[in-house]
Amino acid sequence: EDDSQLDRRDQISDSKAEMPGEAWDKLWDQQLLRIALNRVRERVEPDTFRSFELYVLEERPTAEVQEALGISDRNTVYQQRSRIVKLLEAEVRQLLLEVGE
Repeated sequence: EDDSQLDRRDQISDSKAEMPGEAWDKLWDQQLLRIALNRVRERVEPDTFRSFELYVLEERPTAEVQEALGISDRNTVYQQRSRIVKLLEAEVRQLLLEVGE
């Protein structure tokens, strides 16, 4: 485990003590997702992640994603989304283990 992971865990854990209830839960979930997204981004091809960003995060239509990235089959966009979602779920589980949740 490197120092940056420990520092990140301390930052997340420290911020948990300062926030009440629902607001904390929402912020905590957002932070976990942000870290998981960054980790997944580093593990996949840039175009695969960009497809996910456009289609899921920016809510662009599949046709627009296909045109932007030169993807001929719309099923590719769906497959890339599915792959990224599975990786994100695994990363969030890993992060929860890392912080003792």
